[in-house]
Amino acid sequence: MATEKPTKLEYRCLRDLHFALDGKQEVDEELFRRVCWEDELVRQAIDTPHALATSRLPPVYFEVIDYRIAWQAIVELLPLVPVGQSVPAGLLLAKFAELDGPYFRGQVGKNWLRYVMGQPACGLTYALEYLVPTLHARFEMRLWKVRTEDLINLVDKTNDTLLLHSDWRREAYAISLSHDGGAIGKTFADLMREWNAEDRDNDKIVPLGLKEIDRLNGGGPGRGELAVIGGPTGGGKSYLAERMMCNYAQAGTHRALYISTEDNPDLMTARLFADYCPKIRPREVRSKRADPALIDEARASVGNDRLDNLYFAYAKKATCSQICDLIRRHRYLCDVDIVLIDYLQAIMPDEQSNQKTNDTALMVSQLKKCADDVGVALVLFSQYARDEYRNGAEPSIVSCKWAGEIENEAEIMFLTWQSEDGKITFGKIAKLKWAPTVGRRYILPRHVDTGVFLEPWEPDFTQPTDNKPKPDGRRNGRRSGGEI
Repeated sequence: MATEKPTKLEYRCLRDLHFALDGKQEVDEELFRRVCWEDELVRQAIDTPHALATSRLPPVYFEVIDYRIAWQAIVELLPLVPVGQSVPAGLLLAKFAELDGPYFRGQVGKNWLRYVMGQPACGLTYALEYLVPTLHARFEMRLWKVRTEDLINLVDKTNDTLLLHSDWRREAYAISLSHDGGAIGKTFADLMREWNAEDRDNDKIVPLGLKEIDRLNGGGPGRGELAVIGGPTGGGKSYLAERMMCNYAQAGTHRALYISTEDNPDLMTARLFADYCPKIRPREVRSKRADPALIDEARASVGNDRLDNLYFAYAKKATCSQICDLIRRHRYLCDVDIVLIDYLQAIMPDEQSNQKTNDTALMVSQLKKCADDVGVALVLFSQYARDEYRNGAEPSIVSCKWAGEIENEAEIMFLTWQSEDGKITFGKIAKLKWAPTVGRRYILPRHVDTGVFLEPWEPDFTQPTDNKPKPDGRRNGRRSGGEI
Protein backbone atom coordinates (compact mmCIF):
# COMPACT_ATOMS: atom_id res chain seq x y z
CA MET A 1 0.00 0.00 0.00
CA ALA A 2 1.06 3.56 -0.65
CA THR A 3 2.41 5.33 2.41
CA GLU A 4 0.95 8.69 1.44
CA LYS A 5 -2.79 9.25 1.78
CA PRO A 6 -4.32 11.11 -1.15
CA THR A 7 -6.46 14.14 -0.35
CA LYS A 8 -10.03 14.64 -1.51
CA LEU A 9 -8.86 17.19 -4.09
CA GLU A 10 -7.31 14.37 -6.14
CA TYR A 11 -10.68 12.74 -6.69
CA ARG A 12 -13.66 13.94 -8.70
CA CYS A 13 -16.16 11.24 -7.69
CA LEU A 14 -16.60 7.88 -5.99
CA ARG A 15 -15.47 6.05 -9.11
CA ASP A 16 -12.00 7.59 -8.74
CA LEU A 17 -11.81 6.31 -5.17
CA HIS A 18 -12.73 2.81 -6.32
CA PHE A 19 -9.99 2.98 -8.96
CA ALA A 20 -7.56 4.02 -6.21
CA LEU A 21 -8.60 1.08 -4.03
CA ASP A 22 -8.27 -1.31 -6.97
CA GLY A 23 -4.75 0.06 -7.47
CA LYS A 24 -3.91 -0.82 -3.83
CA GLN A 25 -3.78 2.84 -2.77
CA GLU A 26 -4.77 3.80 0.74
CA VAL A 27 -7.96 5.85 1.03
CA ASP A 28 -9.00 7.68 4.18
CA GLU A 29 -12.15 6.12 5.62
CA GLU A 30 -13.75 9.44 6.51
CA LEU A 31 -13.10 10.76 3.02
CA PHE A 32 -14.61 7.62 1.50
CA ARG A 33 -17.70 7.99 3.68
CA ARG A 34 -18.21 11.64 2.69
CA VAL A 35 -17.86 10.89 -1.02
CA CYS A 36 -20.34 8.00 -0.63
CA TRP A 37 -22.88 10.37 0.94
CA GLU A 38 -22.69 12.78 -1.97
CA ASP A 39 -22.78 9.96 -4.52
CA GLU A 40 -25.91 8.47 -2.95
CA LEU A 41 -27.62 11.85 -2.82
CA VAL A 42 -26.90 12.59 -6.49
CA ARG A 43 -28.13 9.14 -7.55
CA GLN A 44 -31.39 9.66 -5.69
CA ALA A 45 -31.72 13.15 -7.16
CA ILE A 46 -31.41 11.76 -10.69
CA ASP A 47 -34.11 9.19 -9.86
CA THR A 48 -36.52 11.58 -8.08
CA PRO A 49 -35.42 15.14 -8.96
CA HIS A 50 -38.60 16.93 -7.88
CA ALA A 51 -38.48 15.26 -4.47
CA LEU A 52 -34.90 16.31 -3.80
CA ALA A 53 -35.56 19.82 -5.13
CA THR A 54 -37.72 20.44 -2.06
CA SER A 55 -34.60 20.09 0.11
CA ARG A 56 -33.33 23.44 -1.28
CA LEU A 57 -29.75 22.17 -1.01
CA PRO A 58 -27.35 24.55 -2.84
CA PRO A 59 -24.64 22.99 -5.06
CA VAL A 60 -21.94 24.72 -2.98
CA TYR A 61 -22.73 22.32 -0.13
CA PHE A 62 -21.09 19.49 -2.11
CA GLU A 63 -17.35 19.09 -1.47
CA VAL A 64 -16.66 16.79 -4.44
CA ILE A 65 -16.57 18.66 -7.74
CA ASP A 66 -18.37 16.12 -9.94
CA TYR A 67 -21.32 15.92 -7.57
CA ARG A 68 -21.43 19.68 -7.24
CA ILE A 69 -21.68 19.94 -11.04
CA ALA A 70 -24.25 17.12 -11.17
CA TRP A 71 -26.43 18.77 -8.54
CA GLN A 72 -26.26 22.09 -10.38
CA ALA A 73 -27.25 20.31 -13.61
CA ILE A 74 -30.26 18.64 -11.94
CA VAL A 75 -31.43 21.95 -10.46
CA GLU A 76 -31.23 23.70 -13.85
CA LEU A 77 -32.96 20.81 -15.68
CA LEU A 78 -35.83 20.53 -13.20
CA PRO A 79 -38.32 22.65 -15.23
CA LEU A 80 -37.81 20.28 -18.20
CA VAL A 81 -38.55 17.07 -16.24
CA PRO A 82 -42.20 16.04 -15.68
CA VAL A 83 -43.22 15.57 -12.06
CA GLY A 84 -42.64 12.01 -10.87
CA GLN A 85 -40.08 11.15 -13.59
CA SER A 86 -36.30 10.77 -13.46
CA VAL A 87 -33.86 13.02 -15.29
CA PRO A 88 -33.14 11.69 -18.83
CA ALA A 89 -29.51 10.68 -19.41
CA GLY A 90 -29.28 12.70 -22.62
CA LEU A 91 -30.30 15.92 -20.90
CA LEU A 92 -27.82 15.28 -18.10
CA LEU A 93 -24.90 14.71 -20.45
CA ALA A 94 -25.68 17.85 -22.43
CA LYS A 95 -25.92 19.94 -19.26
CA PHE A 96 -22.72 18.38 -17.83
CA ALA A 97 -20.86 19.30 -21.00
CA GLU A 98 -22.21 22.84 -20.75
CA LEU A 99 -21.10 23.23 -17.12
CA ASP A 100 -17.73 21.45 -17.35
CA GLY A 101 -17.11 20.78 -21.03
CA PRO A 102 -13.51 19.50 -21.17
CA TYR A 103 -14.19 16.71 -18.69
CA PHE A 104 -17.71 15.54 -19.46
CA ARG A 105 -17.70 15.60 -23.25
CA GLY A 106 -17.50 12.36 -25.16
CA GLN A 107 -17.02 8.88 -23.74
CA VAL A 108 -15.70 10.03 -20.35
CA GLY A 109 -19.01 11.69 -19.51
CA LYS A 110 -20.98 8.67 -20.71
CA ASN A 111 -18.87 6.31 -18.61
CA TRP A 112 -19.30 8.54 -15.56
CA LEU A 113 -23.07 8.71 -15.96
CA ARG A 114 -23.34 4.98 -16.67
CA TYR A 115 -21.43 4.29 -13.46
CA VAL A 116 -23.64 6.56 -11.34
CA MET A 117 -26.99 5.58 -12.86
CA GLY A 118 -26.05 1.91 -12.82
CA GLN A 119 -26.23 1.86 -9.04
CA PRO A 120 -29.58 1.57 -7.20
CA ALA A 121 -31.02 4.70 -5.58
CA CYS A 122 -30.47 4.90 -1.83
CA GLY A 123 -34.10 5.61 -0.93
CA LEU A 124 -35.99 8.88 -0.68
CA THR A 125 -36.53 8.81 3.08
CA TYR A 126 -32.84 8.12 3.77
CA ALA A 127 -31.78 10.86 1.36
CA LEU A 128 -34.06 13.53 2.81
CA GLU A 129 -33.95 12.66 6.50
CA TYR A 130 -30.25 11.79 6.80
CA LEU A 131 -28.12 12.78 3.82
CA VAL A 132 -29.52 16.28 3.26
CA PRO A 133 -29.22 17.31 6.95
CA THR A 134 -25.72 15.79 7.01
CA LEU A 135 -24.53 17.94 4.08
CA HIS A 136 -26.15 20.99 5.67
CA ALA A 137 -24.33 20.34 8.94
CA ARG A 138 -20.97 19.68 7.24
CA PHE A 139 -21.16 22.88 5.22
CA GLU A 140 -21.98 24.91 8.32
CA MET A 141 -19.14 23.28 10.25
CA ARG A 142 -16.73 24.23 7.46
CA LEU A 143 -17.98 27.81 7.68
CA TRP A 144 -17.41 27.80 11.43
CA LYS A 145 -13.89 26.49 10.90
CA VAL A 146 -13.08 29.39 8.59
CA ARG A 147 -14.53 31.92 11.04
CA THR A 148 -12.49 30.65 14.00
CA GLU A 149 -9.27 29.73 12.18
CA ASP A 150 -7.85 33.27 12.32
CA LEU A 151 -8.43 33.45 16.07
CA ILE A 152 -6.73 30.09 16.60
CA ASN A 153 -3.68 31.23 14.63
CA LEU A 154 -3.34 34.29 16.87
CA VAL A 155 -3.08 32.32 20.12
CA ASP A 156 0.75 32.17 20.01
CA LYS A 157 1.19 35.51 18.24
CA THR A 158 -0.44 38.07 20.52
CA ASN A 159 0.41 39.69 23.81
CA ASP A 160 -3.19 40.73 24.51
CA THR A 161 -4.38 37.34 25.65
CA LEU A 162 -7.40 38.73 27.49
CA LEU A 163 -8.71 40.52 24.41
CA LEU A 164 -8.18 37.45 22.23
CA HIS A 165 -9.94 35.30 24.81
CA SER A 166 -12.87 37.72 24.83
CA ASP A 167 -13.05 37.68 21.03
CA TRP A 168 -12.98 33.90 21.03
CA ARG A 169 -15.79 33.62 23.58
CA ARG A 170 -17.90 36.13 21.67
CA GLU A 171 -17.39 34.22 18.42
CA ALA A 172 -18.11 30.87 20.06
CA TYR A 173 -21.28 32.26 21.63
CA ALA A 174 -22.46 33.63 18.27
CA ILE A 175 -21.86 30.21 16.69
CA SER A 176 -23.82 28.45 19.42
CA LEU A 177 -26.85 30.70 19.03
CA SER A 178 -28.20 29.13 15.85
CA HIS A 179 -27.51 26.55 13.18
CA ASP A 180 -26.49 29.24 10.68
CA GLY A 181 -23.50 30.29 12.76
CA GLY A 182 -25.17 33.01 14.76
CA ALA A 183 -26.01 35.34 11.89
CA ILE A 184 -27.29 38.74 12.96
CA GLY A 185 -30.81 39.63 11.81
CA LYS A 186 -31.55 42.49 9.44
CA THR A 187 -32.73 45.82 10.77
CA PHE A 188 -36.24 47.01 10.01
CA ALA A 189 -34.69 49.69 7.84
CA ASP A 190 -32.96 46.95 5.80
CA LEU A 191 -36.25 45.11 5.35
CA MET A 192 -37.99 48.18 3.96
CA ARG A 193 -35.04 49.25 1.84
CA GLU A 194 -34.58 45.81 0.26
CA TRP A 195 -38.26 45.21 -0.44
CA ASN A 196 -39.11 44.94 -4.11
CA ALA A 197 -42.66 43.96 -4.88
CA GLU A 198 -41.70 42.76 -8.36
CA ASP A 199 -39.37 40.16 -6.87
CA ARG A 200 -41.95 38.67 -4.50
CA ASP A 201 -42.48 34.95 -5.08
CA ASN A 202 -46.25 34.61 -5.50
CA ASP A 203 -45.85 30.85 -5.58
CA LYS A 204 -45.41 30.99 -1.80
CA ILE A 205 -49.13 31.74 -1.46
CA VAL A 206 -51.66 29.00 -2.18
CA PRO A 207 -55.38 29.86 -2.45
CA LEU A 208 -57.49 28.19 0.20
CA GLY A 209 -60.23 27.52 -2.31
CA LEU A 210 -62.70 29.62 -0.28
CA LYS A 211 -62.77 32.90 -2.17
CA GLU A 212 -63.99 35.14 0.65
CA ILE A 213 -61.24 34.04 3.06
CA ASP A 214 -58.62 34.28 0.30
CA ARG A 215 -59.79 37.82 -0.49
CA LEU A 216 -59.44 38.95 3.10
CA ASN A 217 -56.17 37.13 3.71
CA GLY A 218 -54.18 38.46 0.75
CA GLY A 219 -54.66 35.47 -1.54
CA GLY A 220 -54.60 32.50 0.79
CA PRO A 221 -52.29 30.76 3.25
CA GLY A 222 -48.56 30.58 2.63
CA ARG A 223 -46.65 27.34 2.23
CA GLY A 224 -46.06 25.90 5.69
CA GLU A 225 -49.02 27.80 7.16
CA LEU A 226 -52.00 26.11 8.80
CA ALA A 227 -55.68 26.77 8.18
CA VAL A 228 -58.19 25.13 10.53
CA ILE A 229 -61.83 24.66 9.53
CA GLY A 230 -64.05 23.60 12.41
CA GLY A 231 -67.47 22.04 12.21
CA PRO A 232 -69.92 19.88 14.17
CA THR A 233 -70.56 16.21 13.54
CA GLY A 234 -72.61 15.95 10.36
CA GLY A 235 -72.24 19.67 9.75
CA GLY A 236 -70.85 19.40 6.23
CA LYS A 237 -67.06 19.49 6.74
CA SER A 238 -66.49 16.85 4.06
CA TYR A 239 -68.86 18.59 1.65
CA LEU A 240 -66.97 21.84 2.22
CA ALA A 241 -63.65 20.07 1.57
CA GLU A 242 -65.06 18.66 -1.67
CA ARG A 243 -66.22 22.17 -2.65
CA MET A 244 -62.71 23.50 -2.09
CA MET A 245 -61.20 20.72 -4.21
CA CYS A 246 -63.61 21.48 -7.05
CA ASN A 247 -62.61 25.14 -6.84
CA TYR A 248 -58.97 24.07 -7.32
CA ALA A 249 -60.00 22.00 -10.33
CA GLN A 250 -61.87 24.94 -11.82
CA ALA A 251 -58.95 27.33 -11.31
CA GLY A 252 -56.47 24.76 -12.62
CA THR A 253 -53.46 26.58 -11.13
CA HIS A 254 -52.60 24.41 -8.12
CA ARG A 255 -52.43 20.73 -7.24
CA ALA A 256 -54.19 19.54 -4.10
CA LEU A 257 -54.29 16.41 -1.94
CA TYR A 258 -57.37 15.44 0.07
CA ILE A 259 -56.67 12.98 2.87
CA SER A 260 -59.82 11.47 4.32
CA THR A 261 -59.63 9.63 7.63
CA GLU A 262 -63.31 8.72 7.54
CA ASP A 263 -65.02 8.81 4.13
CA ASN A 264 -64.02 6.19 1.57
CA PRO A 265 -63.40 6.85 -2.17
CA ASP A 266 -66.93 5.74 -3.13
CA LEU A 267 -68.49 8.42 -0.95
CA MET A 268 -66.17 11.12 -2.31
CA THR A 269 -67.01 10.05 -5.87
CA ALA A 270 -70.73 10.24 -5.09
CA ARG A 271 -70.31 13.80 -3.78
CA LEU A 272 -68.39 14.75 -6.92
CA PHE A 273 -71.22 13.54 -9.14
CA ALA A 274 -73.72 15.49 -7.01
CA ASP A 275 -71.57 18.62 -7.26
CA TYR A 276 -71.30 18.50 -11.05
CA CYS A 277 -74.96 17.53 -11.50
CA PRO A 278 -77.27 18.78 -8.70
CA LYS A 279 -80.03 16.47 -9.94
CA ILE A 280 -78.05 13.54 -8.51
CA ARG A 281 -78.25 12.63 -4.83
CA PRO A 282 -75.13 10.99 -3.33
CA ARG A 283 -77.13 8.12 -1.87
CA GLU A 284 -78.44 7.30 -5.36
CA VAL A 285 -74.88 6.93 -6.64
CA ARG A 286 -74.02 4.73 -3.65
CA SER A 287 -77.00 2.41 -4.26
CA LYS A 288 -76.44 2.43 -8.03
CA ARG A 289 -79.93 3.88 -8.61
CA ALA A 290 -78.70 7.07 -10.22
CA ASP A 291 -79.95 7.70 -13.76
CA PRO A 292 -77.08 6.80 -16.17
CA ALA A 293 -77.97 9.85 -18.25
CA LEU A 294 -77.41 12.08 -15.22
CA ILE A 295 -74.08 10.38 -14.55
CA ASP A 296 -73.04 11.17 -18.12
CA GLU A 297 -74.28 14.74 -17.64
CA ALA A 298 -72.10 15.10 -14.55
CA ARG A 299 -69.05 13.81 -16.43
CA ALA A 300 -69.73 16.25 -19.25
CA SER A 301 -70.11 19.12 -16.76
CA VAL A 302 -66.50 18.66 -15.71
CA GLY A 303 -65.49 20.39 -18.94
CA ASN A 304 -62.05 21.96 -18.60
CA ASP A 305 -61.85 21.52 -14.83
CA ARG A 306 -58.47 20.00 -13.95
CA LEU A 307 -59.58 17.06 -11.82
CA ASP A 308 -56.29 15.37 -12.73
CA ASN A 309 -54.60 17.95 -10.48
CA LEU A 310 -56.47 16.60 -7.44
CA TYR A 311 -55.49 13.54 -5.41
CA PHE A 312 -57.54 11.54 -2.91
CA ALA A 313 -55.99 9.36 -0.20
CA TYR A 314 -58.04 7.19 2.14
CA ALA A 315 -56.30 6.95 5.51
CA LYS A 316 -58.69 5.43 8.02
CA LYS A 317 -57.08 4.77 11.44
CA ALA A 318 -53.77 6.19 10.14
CA THR A 319 -51.14 7.45 12.56
CA CYS A 320 -49.76 10.97 12.41
CA SER A 321 -46.47 9.71 10.94
CA GLN A 322 -48.36 7.84 8.22
CA ILE A 323 -50.26 11.03 7.36
CA CYS A 324 -46.94 12.90 7.17
CA ASP A 325 -45.61 10.20 4.82
CA LEU A 326 -48.63 10.72 2.57
CA ILE A 327 -47.96 14.46 2.52
CA ARG A 328 -44.29 13.96 1.63
CA ARG A 329 -45.01 11.35 -1.03
CA HIS A 330 -47.57 13.49 -2.84
CA ARG A 331 -45.43 16.60 -2.56
CA TYR A 332 -42.32 14.85 -3.88
CA LEU A 333 -43.92 12.72 -6.58
CA CYS A 334 -47.05 14.71 -7.54
CA ASP A 335 -45.93 18.27 -6.74
CA VAL A 336 -49.05 19.12 -4.71
CA ASP A 337 -49.33 22.66 -3.34
CA ILE A 338 -51.95 22.26 -0.62
CA VAL A 339 -53.12 19.37 1.57
CA LEU A 340 -56.58 19.01 3.13
CA ILE A 341 -56.96 16.56 6.04
CA ASP A 342 -60.46 15.55 7.05
CA TYR A 343 -60.43 15.35 10.01
CA LEU A 344 -57.94 15.95 12.86
CA GLN A 345 -59.55 14.00 15.70
CA ALA A 346 -59.66 10.78 13.64
CA ILE A 347 -55.85 10.69 13.28
CA MET A 348 -54.09 8.30 15.64
CA PRO A 349 -51.10 9.62 17.64
CA ASP A 350 -47.84 7.74 17.15
CA GLU A 351 -47.55 7.19 20.89
CA GLN A 352 -50.88 7.43 22.63
CA SER A 353 -51.08 8.90 26.13
CA ASN A 354 -53.94 9.42 28.53
CA GLN A 355 -54.12 13.12 27.64
CA LYS A 356 -56.10 13.58 24.42
CA THR A 357 -55.54 17.32 24.44
CA ASN A 358 -51.75 16.92 24.59
CA ASP A 359 -51.83 14.22 21.91
CA THR A 360 -53.81 16.49 19.60
CA ALA A 361 -51.52 19.46 20.21
CA LEU A 362 -48.48 17.29 19.42
CA MET A 363 -50.06 15.99 16.20
CA VAL A 364 -50.95 19.50 15.03
CA SER A 365 -47.38 20.60 15.62
CA GLN A 366 -46.00 17.52 13.82
CA LEU A 367 -48.29 17.98 10.80
CA LYS A 368 -47.50 21.68 10.52
CA LYS A 369 -43.75 21.03 10.68
CA CYS A 370 -44.08 18.43 7.93
CA ALA A 371 -46.01 20.91 5.76
CA ASP A 372 -43.36 23.57 6.36
CA ASP A 373 -40.50 21.15 5.61
CA VAL A 374 -41.88 20.11 2.23
CA GLY A 375 -43.45 23.46 1.28
CA VAL A 376 -47.20 22.91 1.16
CA ALA A 377 -50.11 24.81 2.69
CA LEU A 378 -52.05 22.71 5.20
CA VAL A 379 -55.78 22.66 5.94
CA LEU A 380 -57.01 20.72 8.97
CA PHE A 381 -60.69 20.02 9.44
CA SER A 382 -61.57 19.72 13.10
CA GLN A 383 -64.61 18.45 14.94
CA TYR A 384 -66.21 20.33 17.83
CA ALA A 385 -66.78 19.00 21.30
CA ARG A 386 -70.45 18.06 21.51
CA ASP A 387 -71.34 20.68 24.12
CA GLU A 388 -70.13 23.41 21.74
CA TYR A 389 -72.74 22.99 19.01
CA ARG A 390 -75.98 22.06 20.68
CA ASN A 391 -79.18 23.97 19.89
CA GLY A 392 -77.52 26.01 17.13
CA ALA A 393 -75.02 27.64 19.49
CA GLU A 394 -72.26 29.67 17.86
CA PRO A 395 -68.81 28.07 18.42
CA SER A 396 -65.86 29.91 19.91
CA ILE A 397 -62.20 29.75 18.85
CA VAL A 398 -61.56 27.05 21.49
CA SER A 399 -64.51 24.86 20.49
CA CYS A 400 -62.52 22.20 18.63
CA LYS A 401 -62.53 18.82 20.36
CA TRP A 402 -59.27 18.20 22.28
CA ALA A 403 -58.13 21.50 20.80
CA GLY A 404 -54.79 21.68 22.60
CA GLU A 405 -52.84 24.59 21.14
CA ILE A 406 -54.57 24.46 17.79
CA GLU A 407 -55.72 28.09 17.91
CA ASN A 408 -52.12 29.21 18.48
CA GLU A 409 -50.67 27.07 15.68
CA ALA A 410 -53.24 28.13 13.06
CA GLU A 411 -52.78 31.18 10.85
CA ILE A 412 -56.41 30.91 9.70
CA MET A 413 -59.45 29.62 11.59
CA PHE A 414 -62.89 29.34 10.04
CA LEU A 415 -65.73 27.94 12.11
CA THR A 416 -69.05 26.61 10.81
CA TRP A 417 -72.25 25.73 12.61
CA GLN A 418 -75.91 25.11 11.86
CA SER A 419 -79.13 26.69 12.97
CA GLU A 420 -81.13 24.84 15.57
CA ASP A 421 -83.41 23.33 12.92
CA GLY A 422 -80.39 22.33 10.80
CA LYS A 423 -81.63 24.19 7.71
CA ILE A 424 -79.06 27.03 7.62
CA THR A 425 -75.27 26.72 7.75
CA PHE A 426 -73.32 29.64 9.18
CA GLY A 427 -69.61 30.40 9.00
CA LYS A 428 -67.37 32.75 10.95
CA ILE A 429 -63.80 33.92 10.42
CA ALA A 430 -62.33 33.43 13.89
CA LYS A 431 -58.67 34.16 13.07
CA LEU A 432 -56.66 35.65 10.19
CA LYS A 433 -52.96 36.14 10.76
CA TRP A 434 -52.46 38.48 7.80
CA ALA A 435 -55.52 40.68 8.34
CA PRO A 436 -57.10 42.54 11.26
CA THR A 437 -60.58 41.56 10.07
CA VAL A 438 -62.03 38.79 12.23
CA GLY A 439 -65.48 37.95 13.47
CA ARG A 440 -67.15 38.27 10.07
CA ARG A 441 -70.15 35.98 9.75
CA TYR A 442 -71.64 34.43 6.64
CA ILE A 443 -74.49 32.24 5.52
CA LEU A 444 -73.18 29.33 3.45
CA PRO A 445 -75.78 28.33 0.86
CA ARG A 446 -76.25 24.59 0.33
CA HIS A 447 -78.26 22.61 -2.17
CA VAL A 448 -81.46 21.39 -0.52
CA ASP A 449 -81.25 17.82 -1.84
CA THR A 450 -77.55 17.10 -2.36
CA GLY A 451 -76.03 19.07 0.54
CA VAL A 452 -73.42 20.54 -1.82
CA PHE A 453 -72.10 23.97 -0.82
CA LEU A 454 -72.89 26.73 -3.29
CA GLU A 455 -71.20 30.07 -3.91
CA PRO A 456 -71.11 32.97 -3.35
CA TRP A 457 -71.35 33.28 0.40
CA GLU A 458 -73.83 35.73 1.81
CA PRO A 459 -72.95 38.12 4.67
CA ASP A 460 -75.03 37.39 7.75
CA PHE A 461 -76.45 40.66 9.02
CA THR A 462 -78.89 39.04 11.43
CA GLN A 463 -76.32 38.50 14.18
CA PRO A 464 -74.08 41.02 15.93
CA THR A 465 -70.43 41.18 14.89
CA ASP A 466 -67.32 42.21 16.80
CA ASN A 467 -65.88 43.73 13.64
CA LYS A 468 -67.69 47.08 13.67
CA PRO A 469 -65.29 50.06 13.68
CA LYS A 470 -64.80 51.66 17.08
CA PRO A 471 -65.39 55.45 17.42
CA ASP A 472 -61.63 56.06 17.20
CA GLY A 473 -61.37 54.18 13.91
CA ARG A 474 -59.95 50.99 15.41
CA ARG A 475 -61.03 47.37 15.17
CA ASN A 476 -60.15 44.92 17.90
CA GLY A 477 -57.44 47.21 19.25
CA ARG A 478 -55.78 47.67 15.82
CA ARG A 479 -55.90 50.58 13.42
CA SER A 480 -58.64 50.18 10.89
CA GLY A 481 -57.35 49.82 7.37
CA GLY A 482 -60.72 49.80 5.69
CA GLU A 483 -61.77 47.05 3.34
CA ILE A 484 -59.10 44.52 2.41
